[in-house]
Amino acid sequence: MMSVDLFVKRLPKKAQKVIKAINYLIISAFLVYLIIWGSQLTYASRFRRFLGMPAVSYAWVNLSVPIGAALLLRTTITKMIAELKNTEDKGAEKSC
Repeated sequence: MMSVDLFVKRLPKKAQKVIKAINYLIISAFLVYLIIWGSQLTYASRFRRFLGMPAVSYAWVNLSVPIGAALLLRTTITKMIAELKNTEDKGAEKSC
């Protein structure tokens, strides 16, 4: 995943955090879509077979889409939680 920091770095810290949160939410929504679509694709291709290996279903290939998206979603959620904890820790330090 790429990010362009040129414009965002010039914004105030609070605006940077809002943009980062929006970015994580967009990524999460896309990954949820990939999980749903990939699952449907996997189910639809369960009877399709490889040409050279008739005993192996093509669904095993398509299964990489929802599994990969689920792992990326887990990573994105972990980053979101770390970002929230980072914000909460800084807020607690200021109040002391």
